[in-house]
Amino acid sequence: MLAELTLSEASELNASFEASPPRGVSPEERIAGMMERIVDWALRKPSLFDSLVTAWTSKDAVAPGAQRSFNTTMLSQLTEGFDEAGLTHAPGVARLLEHALFSVLVTLTRGPPTRVSPLADSPP
Repeated sequence: MLAELTLSEASELNASFEASPPRGVSPEERIAGMMERIVDWALRKPSLFDSLVTAWTSKDAVAPGAQRSFNTTMLSQLTEGFDEAGLTHAPGVARLLEHALFSVLVTLTRGPPTRVSPLADSPP
């Protein structure tokens, strides 16, 4: 079920990009537009995305494959934009942006991580 839901959501996003590609004067602006659209999608469906993140980060045997299927869609969109821009190291840069985007989406659905200062309990 997780794999089906992930593929369904990835297909929905991909269809939205094909029907209405991100706008911008430069390829870089279009890549930024694509990333904004993904964030907007997650914000419109916070419960769904939170469920996907929970499933993707679980110890379930199908979790890594489901997350990869979603990431493949996102990487193809990013790499296409980089190829258009003629950027070098496009696959590596796309992978880095994919990880950054995933971190942003997790933070949007789960909130920022709690940091504990090692000096918090130290006397002044």
